[in-house]
Amino acid sequence: KSCPMRARFYAHTAQWNTRNLVPERLSMKRRTRSLGRNYPPSAETCWRNLQKASSVVPPRGNAMQTASIRGVALVVENPIGHILILQEFQNKPHLGKWAGMFSIPMETSRPDESDDSALDRLRREEIGGFSLPLPGKLVGRYQIVDGVWVTCYSTRTNSCALPTIASEADEVGNYRWSPPDQSCRLWLRRGAIEMIRHHIAGTCCVVCNDCVPPRGPVC
Repeated sequence: KSCPMRARFYAHTAQWNTRNLVPERLSMKRRTRSLGRNYPPSAETCWRNLQKASSVVPPRGNAMQTASIRGVALVVENPIGHILILQEFQNKPHLGKWAGMFSIPMETSRPDESDDSALDRLRREEIGGFSLPLPGKLVGRYQIVDGVWVTCYSTRTNSCALPTIASEADEVGNYRWSPPDQSCRLWLRRGAIEMIRHHIAGTCCVVCNDCVPPRGPVC
């Protein structure tokens, strides 16, 4: 049975992948398929994950409890005010993300790792060693799912070039610069929309105990 929302979602996903999968990336996909690397999920996979994500209701815990998992996120803004957006290639529901979702760069911190160290590792592993002033401005702390707290920072780059794809970044890809308000219309992983909106508003030191569940793109 025809589903208008499904059709729009398919078109949205196909449009994004067509823009961002340059021929060199497609060639790399063919060459390394046997190595088991991850690549942008199909529209069908994205749609199934959207249905799963919409049906998951994470338990609500005490916002003041000690976080069992910590992470960092980075809003990277270029000289014309666009922010860096990437696409997730793997399902990790316990971290609020599904393959096909979009996000700002995020990284899970290691035990006892400082935010500065985690941000530098994020820069090297997910955005190809892009030259950035770190840690940048503190935007706030966000409980993206129960017991998982992410500290978000914002910074600026003097270049409009896209990051070089790091060899370690097989969980993410499809980088692009996007106007912040348009980024909020994408199918974002949990917590990303609050971080982007607070960056747009210029607020700092926010504490967000309950991020909204992910939703499909606004077509």
